[in-house]
Amino acid sequence: MTNIQNSGFEHEPVERIFTLGGVALRLCLEQALWDAFDDISIRESLSGDELCARIDREEPEGGFAEKVARFACEYYRDAMPPLRHGMSEDDGRRSALQQALDAVGPKS
Repeated sequence: MTNIQNSGFEHEPVERIFTLGGVALRLCLEQALWDAFDDISIRESLSGDELCARIDREEPEGGFAEKVARFACEYYRDAMPPLRHGMSEDDGRRSALQQALDAVGPKS
C-alpha cells in the first residue's frame, strides 16, 4: 500500500494504492473513510490488500470508493446494538450519532 497525501485540506481525498487480484488499484477517499478503513483492517487483522479483496467479494455493485463507503457503513451499523422502539434520551442514553457529533465538536 502506498499513501499519497494531497494539500492537507481536511475533506480533500487522499489516494492510496492497493493490489487487488494482481492489479494495482488506486483509491481516493476522504480521511474519515480512510480512518474507518484502517480501523476495520486492524479489528479484523487484515492487511489493506486483504480488506480490499474482502470488500470486493462482499460488495459486488458500484465503483470501489462507493464499495468501501458502503462496507464501512454496514460494518459499523452491524456493530451497533439495535434500536429499541420508544427509546428516548430520558433513559440516560445518547444516540451514537449524537456521540459522534459531540466528539467532532462544533463546526468552525
